[in-house]
Amino acid sequence: MATGEAPSEIATTETSEIVKTVQEAWDKVEDKYAVSSLGVVALIALVGSTGLVSAIDKLPLIPGIFEVVGIGYTG
Repeated sequence: MATGEAPSEIATTETSEIVKTVQEAWDKVEDKYAVSSLGVVALIALVGSTGLVSAIDKLPLIPGIFEVVGIGYTG
């Protein structure tokens, strides 16, 4: 704001800098297939772990037991 630029101009500049940095980093990668595969596997693991946590949360006693264990460990 002190430079006289509008907020949308600042956001556009920051976004283009981020995209440029990501493109430069991607160009430096030699094995793009392996990096892409790891990204897909990480995404699948994230979705799977989210499903696992929500399934455990629906069980009647398990969340309460985990809470007591957590409190005990913290104490």
